[in-house]
Amino acid sequence: MQNENTAIGMDPFTSALLSNEKLGESRAAARTYHRFIGSWEATVTNYAVDGTTRTSKGEWHFSWILEGRAVQDVFIVPARPLRTGKIIPASNRYGTTIRIFDEPTQQWKIYWFNAATGARNELVAADLGDHIL
Repeated sequence: MQNENTAIGMDPFTSALLSNEKLGESRAAARTYHRFIGSWEATVTNYAVDGTTRTSKGEWHFSWILEGRAVQDVFIVPARPLRTGKIIPASNRYGTTIRIFDEPTQQWKIYWFNAATGARNELVAADLGDHIL
C-alpha cells in the first residue's frame, strides 16, 4: 500500500498520522491553530513557588494530523542539542499535545502528555478572534 506521502519517503506510520490538510469538517475552526503549523524556537521561563525563575531554550513543532481533523505538537525543553547532563525535573519537557475540535461545543479538546515526567493535562480552548482562551 502506498499513498502520496509514502511515495515521497515517509514511513507508513508517519504518513498515516501527518496531514497536509486543515480540519475537514470545520474550516473556520482551523484558523485557531493553523497559525502555529511549522517549527518554532522557544524561550521558556519556569516560575517556582519561591519566586525564582529558570529560563531555557526549547523547540516546538506543530502539524495537522489524522486527515486534518486534529493538530499535534511536540514540545521539547530544553531543546535537543541542550539535553545533556542532568535536567532539572521541573524544567524537563519532552511531550506532545493533541488538539481535536469538538463541533457540538465549538471548542478544542486538548490533551498534553509529558513523557519526560509522566505529567498529563486535559484542557479546553476556544477561538476568540486573535486570542485562544
